[in-house]
Amino acid sequence: EGSIEAAGKQVKRVADAVATDSAVNEATMSALKASREALERDVEAAEAVAKAVNRALNTEKAAVTSLKQTATNAVKTITDAESVAEAAATGRLSDASAVTSLES
Repeated sequence: EGSIEAAGKQVKRVADAVATDSAVNEATMSALKASREALERDVEAAEAVAKAVNRALNTEKAAVTSLKQTATNAVKTITDAESVAEAAATGRLSDASAVTSLES
């Protein structure tokens, strides 16, 4: 009967070990699932940040393009004014036609 008791105790130890392994496996799976969900949230947040940065860059590009156009227009206006002033100074334009040229 001693060997039957020993065998019974061994079976109980094996059953306990299997139950412990099962509990550890379940806990591990739960932790992995939580980690995956957290990473998915991080990816979504990173995508949102990337979209916001892209929108900001597009806005900045538009502002730079507008500024370049404004500067180009200003240079053209100054160049036109210099031409009219030079023509008026050399007597090629009357005062009235200089004003008309500047207005256009």
